[in-house]
Amino acid sequence: MIDDLDIDTVYSLLNKPKEILHMPFGKYQGMPIQQLPKDYVNWLSGSGALDKPENTDLKQALDKVGLLSPVMSFI
Repeated sequence: MIDDLDIDTVYSLLNKPKEILHMPFGKYQGMPIQQLPKDYVNWLSGSGALDKPENTDLKQALDKVGLLSPVMSFI
């Protein structure tokens, strides 16, 4: 299907952010993002799961619906 596309176009299509509307894995797989329990999202964040490159779109979706707590810095 990509025979007619140049490599830059293919690369940009593959790296286009995906809008995630439902939890893709884990205990709440299939649940709408905005319905996830806050404590579960906090646990995911604290475990480092959202720092993995493959979960970037999920992290953005959680942030978009206001489920990620802002990081506080004390300087």
